[in-house]
Amino acid sequence: MAKRFDDLNSKVWWNLLLITVGTLIYTIGIQGIVVHHGFVPGGVFGLSLLLTYVNPFMSPGILYLLLNVPLFLLGWIHVSRRFFFYSLYAMVLTAVAFELIHLDLGIQEQIYAAIAAGAVGGFGVGIVLRSLGSNGGLDIVAIILNQKFNIGIGKIYFFFNLFLYGTGAAFLAIDTIVASLILIFAT
Repeated sequence: MAKRFDDLNSKVWWNLLLITVGTLIYTIGIQGIVVHHGFVPGGVFGLSLLLTYVNPFMSPGILYLLLNVPLFLLGWIHVSRRFFFYSLYAMVLTAVAFELIHLDLGIQEQIYAAIAAGAVGGFGVGIVLRSLGSNGGLDIVAIILNQKFNIGIGKIYFFFNLFLYGTGAAFLAIDTIVASLILIFAT
């Protein structure tokens, strides 16, 4: 049975299916819950949302694409081509899906919304991580720093999100920051 899964996991179509399904679920969580409450989900997409909350000069999906360009240039040099292309697909699909999917899951209570957004987003991201790629963004930087300097991937996320939420606290209500942290823990 394990061999059958290993064979399946090496198939391009299977990885693209996992990335597609996971990314769409993640985007439903973001568009259906996160943006309606002004949460910041963390990572590069969280940064793009925070920047558009502060100054809505560009759509978060487009900004996410632009913020990822230098990260993917680094990725082209430092990570495997397979990981790079799967992650590029996920990143582009995330941006496109964010632009096309517009819904409100109707969760009014902030704490419930944070937990639900974390659960839905985490489920989607978890599916993507079952593939041989990632959602891009901070994943690429974390892998490079882990390979080159043996810095733990979790530490990269922790310090980036510490900076993100510290900055966000200057612009957003503290209740929104706390709810965003709950979202991250639920994820």
